[in-house]
Amino acid sequence: METAMIEWTWVALRPSIAMELVADFRAGIDMGARQFRGDPKLENERRSSRDMYQKRLLFEPDDIDRAVIAELQLDPRQSDNEIARKLGVSPNTVHRRFQLMLDQKAVSLQAIPNVYALGYDVWVVLAMNAYAGKVDPAALALGSLPNIQHVIITTGRFDIFAWAVFRGLDDLLCFVNSELGRIPQIRDIESMISLRLAKSSWQFLTNNVKPLAAVAKRDLDPSDLALIREVEVEPRETITNLAAKLRMSRPSVRKRLESLLQDGSLRIELVANPVMFGFPTRAMMLIKTSPGEVINVANSMASHERVLHVIVCAGQYDIIAHGVFHDAWEMSQYVRNNLGNLRGVVRHETLMILGERKLRFSLVSAVL
Repeated sequence: METAMIEWTWVALRPSIAMELVADFRAGIDMGARQFRGDPKLENERRSSRDMYQKRLLFEPDDIDRAVIAELQLDPRQSDNEIARKLGVSPNTVHRRFQLMLDQKAVSLQAIPNVYALGYDVWVVLAMNAYAGKVDPAALALGSLPNIQHVIITTGRFDIFAWAVFRGLDDLLCFVNSELGRIPQIRDIESMISLRLAKSSWQFLTNNVKPLAAVAKRDLDPSDLALIREVEVEPRETITNLAAKLRMSRPSVRKRLESLLQDGSLRIELVANPVMFGFPTRAMMLIKTSPGEVINVANSMASHERVLHVIVCAGQYDIIAHGVFHDAWEMSQYVRNNLGNLRGVVRHETLMILGERKLRFSLVSAVL
């Protein structure tokens, strides 16, 4: 009876995502009954997921929220005072609104170091299947590994996708053989090495896509790495505080940070949660192309505002893409009328994203 009451409340509040929420909530109840009992870590994860579903019903972004997001997506390090001056509101309003969005998990700030600048030459997509009833434990175990930056759970051919970085193929082999071998819930793995990142954007609200920077060939010294580490912890930390923590002068910190941001060694992104902003339908798209067409197809997909990430890779598929949509109908329209009509697409599969278990790019503080 309690579940039914919650379902009807959700339908009344947010019709566009009610069915997804009901399915997620039922799945959470089922998993809690079957596999979470007795495991504190998994129980906490279940509660966290449930809390997120309930909070997103209460969070309705208004024009000020969206304006704050737009400003932070243009320049995530600008101060509350600067944003307030541009929007004609008080700095306290900006601070309060942004903090609420952080607390509600509507947005997060990510400092994203360029993996190639740090000497990580192998970026791989791991597509995995887990044993029946073991998807969540497998995904959580994957999320605890420092080389893995992103973990999602999907429907379809694969249960789990994970993005990981390595210094070389030997490290990848060791990881698959040793680290993944210690996760008993994983049944099989397929590795697809990234050859090119055609698009990487989190700005689906403004579609203000920043071009991917070509990283200048330079050695990052210990001071650069220390600065990146601090910015990973707090992307909007002031120059004054960074200088105090690093025991460096403010001009030196400012110059180093500007250099890292300008040459693409580091970028800072405001990542909005699609579900909280009216894009509850998320999908992974796996594409096989005809010979000689992979770049054209990747570029065509990258030009669409609903497609956020496009990876050209080696393996069973030539392209892996991630898109967000208002609903299943909009996704269906894109898959049938856009993707399906692209010249060079031989076949494609769409896998619905059910959940996210990790999204963290703090490579320096996690690994180095």
